[in-house]
Amino acid sequence: MALISRSLNPNRSFSLDVFRGLTLAGMILVNNPGGPQTFAFLCHKDWNGWAGADLVFPSFAFILGVALMFSLASRKAKTKWSGLSLFDYLVPISAVLLYIIKIAAQTGGFKHGPVPPLQVYDLLFPAIFIISVALPQIERRAIGKGTNNLYIQVLHHGFLIFAVGFTWSFDPTNPGGYRILGVLHRLGLVYLFAGLIVLATKRRGQIAAAAGLLALYWVVMKYLPVPNGCGTGLLTLDCNWAGYIDNLLLKGHLYRPNWDPEGLFHTVPAIASGLLGCLAGGWLREEKSIGEKMAGLFVAGNLLIVLGFILNMWFPINKNMWTPSFVILIAGIDMVGLAVCMWFVDFKGHRKPVMPFVYLGANSIFIYLISGLFMHYFSMIPGGTFDGEKIGIMKAIYVHGYAPTFGFISPYIASLALALTQVAIWMAFGAIFYKKKIFIKL
Repeated sequence: MALISRSLNPNRSFSLDVFRGLTLAGMILVNNPGGPQTFAFLCHKDWNGWAGADLVFPSFAFILGVALMFSLASRKAKTKWSGLSLFDYLVPISAVLLYIIKIAAQTGGFKHGPVPPLQVYDLLFPAIFIISVALPQIERRAIGKGTNNLYIQVLHHGFLIFAVGFTWSFDPTNPGGYRILGVLHRLGLVYLFAGLIVLATKRRGQIAAAAGLLALYWVVMKYLPVPNGCGTGLLTLDCNWAGYIDNLLLKGHLYRPNWDPEGLFHTVPAIASGLLGCLAGGWLREEKSIGEKMAGLFVAGNLLIVLGFILNMWFPINKNMWTPSFVILIAGIDMVGLAVCMWFVDFKGHRKPVMPFVYLGANSIFIYLISGLFMHYFSMIPGGTFDGEKIGIMKAIYVHGYAPTFGFISPYIASLALALTQVAIWMAFGAIFYKKKIFIKL
């Protein structure tokens, strides 16, 4: 892959780019609420149940699986090394720089910074540097010898997604409390393990693997007593196996003091989400008519939706724990959504109206990273005062612009308007890249 690609994969699915762009638009919308009052469907459920916001992340895992089947076809045909990607450079450089900053802060080099003790997890930084330098070279040599080892390519790509998430999410102001897992971290693990399973099995094996992962998670979470005295199958925030494992192994590196929605053990059912996407992607790559493909996705999706609601009676739909009922329900919704995209784009031929989503989907990971980073630091810029309190520029834009303009209708509408504006800004950003044929690939 070139440092910055000037073309898209010819095997790429246009309707999948639309669906990926819709999902990214949803993520930007959910992650950047314009004001304090937000519609319920744009807020995550605290625990059991689901809302519109809970569709976004698992849909990315599903889409990753669908896209994996298209990318493997291209990687299989790869006969020569095409160079490093931009992220192959950025990851090792970032790992070194962040490690230097971290060590300086933790040894008193920055007097204003915290000085937590160094720990074994800090070795992740040099480990990421070493692996991110070594893997591309291993892949290059394998392809150069004509072996074209797909296992190495999947390992390289999956690790790179994980490493980008790890280095990108590091907060220099909290050098000892960085998260070890997160959104991209999980997607990298899903890509890696789903990819290896796909390479080692055929469709029946992939179905068995997805069912086996969900069954394993179900049995452990529901029927094994948690060692901290919680008992069996309680499934509350403080009492479940996923939380126990995270607190045992990753304490101090979690999203919350005692919980991480992207923790270790509930990555197991997330891999099943990716595998269900792989099954959908394999179906789309078959020599069938568009009508047959749409019908297959639509029927399978609705069956999974029904199954998800049935399983909810025994194991609640819960995004935080990524429960089996949640995995099956969201995969079903995604299959139906992808079928609708195919009907509108491929069957009916309506491409122009959906191009803004294609602009997002063609550079989805890059735009996700840049938008998150931009909004994080942009919100820190002082924006004056409001009601006697200092506020950031994003809040200033809301209280001085959107609230008075749209607030007469509803503060919820004002909040939604600002969130939609942010989506539109990143669509415009994506359009510039797309029209200049700049595609940032991992």
